[in-house]
Amino acid sequence: MSYTYVSVLYEDQEQIKFSGFGVALSKVTANMELPVGLRQLAAVLLKQFIKKHWQEGDELFEHPAVSDDDKAVIRKLLLLTLDDSHTKICTAISMAVASIAIYDWPEEWPELLPYLLNLMNNRINMNGVHGGLRCLALLSGELDCEMIPRLVPALFPHLFSIVSSPEGLMILQIFGVESIVFSLLLLQVGLQLWNKVRPRHCQHFGLRL
Repeated sequence: MSYTYVSVLYEDQEQIKFSGFGVALSKVTANMELPVGLRQLAAVLLKQFIKKHWQEGDELFEHPAVSDDDKAVIRKLLLLTLDDSHTKICTAISMAVASIAIYDWPEEWPELLPYLLNLMNNRINMNGVHGGLRCLALLSGELDCEMIPRLVPALFPHLFSIVSSPEGLMILQIFGVESIVFSLLLLQVGLQLWNKVRPRHCQHFGLRL
């Protein structure tokens, strides 16, 4: 399988109509025996596929929609590959995970956050720690304010544990955990302020709460 093969496969709309196309891209992404460049390309194409075919009703949606069975397989394969040792692969997979999380977390994907936290807590597998942090960094930028209060209480103790560990300084330097913490704090404070001013704001403009 070559770069050209994957690109042509994605551009062929007849192929996309067949069930399992997203799963096929996920399997290429997760296959560590394939060339890194090919796996990275498959992950990028998978992210594009997710944006177009994952969620009916989304402004970017195009038929056909991904089946529930295929969604479950794709989510599982992506999570199992987050501890990949190749930085570019891990980043591409994290982007695909974040794209899915916009639609599915937490209702359709409740295991996402526990899985990421388990990766972060397993100091024996530093690739998993890096992958979990990288995914959370991308995920925190995609979530709206309604999701932040659900994420912050679960996330902060684990980030503090990482920062306090012997490897914490290195992880901070490489992955910028402090930027994640700061971003989440700002969003949390902003949400609290908005909740305080919202009644006056809505009353001023004649809006209902």
